[in-house]
Amino acid sequence: MTASHAPLVLAGVDYLFPIYREANTYPHLLDKGITGSPEELTIKDLHRQSLSLVEDRIAALPPGHADEARLLRMRETFRILIRAKQQEA
Repeated sequence: MTASHAPLVLAGVDYLFPIYREANTYPHLLDKGITGSPEELTIKDLHRQSLSLVEDRIAALPPGHADEARLLRMRETFRILIRAKQQEA
């Protein structure tokens, strides 16, 4: 993901977030994440919660920065991640 500007959404138990953040070098890690065990969430729930966090970030950008192409790229990234998670199952 280093060549990308896609946001990274953490999903996991909350006590692991600070540990991950300390080790993280990816500059687009979102401040908020999805708390709880991701294994207990459906793919649909992970997608919905992730997209909600990403759309909040886009809405917070200055006018002119949140163009449609950027939103589509981010949504496609989530689709790819979800397909990968489905193939693991």
